[in-house]
Amino acid sequence: MKKTVLTTILNLGFACLFSSMTKEEGKFKIFCFNKGVLTEEGFKLSQYDYDSTWQNFLTKVDLSKASLVLDDSKIKSYTWENQELTISEDGFQALKEFEKSNRHLSHCKFIVVLNNQRIYSGEFLSYMSAMAVRHPVIHYDLGAMSKKTNTIRIFPEHTIEEYSFFPTKTRGITATEEIKNYFSVINKLK
Repeated sequence: MKKTVLTTILNLGFACLFSSMTKEEGKFKIFCFNKGVLTEEGFKLSQYDYDSTWQNFLTKVDLSKASLVLDDSKIKSYTWENQELTISEDGFQALKEFEKSNRHLSHCKFIVVLNNQRIYSGEFLSYMSAMAVRHPVIHYDLGAMSKKTNTIRIFPEHTIEEYSFFPTKTRGITATEEIKNYFSVINKLK
């Protein structure tokens, strides 16, 4: 009898733990916007600096206008050391379709959301771009450099340097403890 009760309690405990872990998933999202949305919505963003125009976009854009939402179900892993996200095959195909609808990804805007809270905004930019932007970017064309066709990297600003190049304060724009903890909880943090 004691063994059955103990087994039942353990099974219920594991069921609750598993249930809470699966409820956690889906709370990290990258909302990707077609280039025309900015014009339609009246947003004019600084091309180089992460200033109040970006903050205005972050807080006021209608997220339902996003053409693509990449949530953590489409992210296989998040390598914290270099801010590299490995995207699932279906997530990568969705990103390629989004790219086709925009002719290319460069300058498409995005907003990162965690637990329904908008964390930061930025734009997709080629890893090899000569632009000297000081706002968050997603480098999407790493495949051309490393043969990793299903990876993207999120940087606090554009550089072709390694992520370790950024001072800690600058890293904190995109590499927040909340995001790190979340990916740890859902077992996707490397």
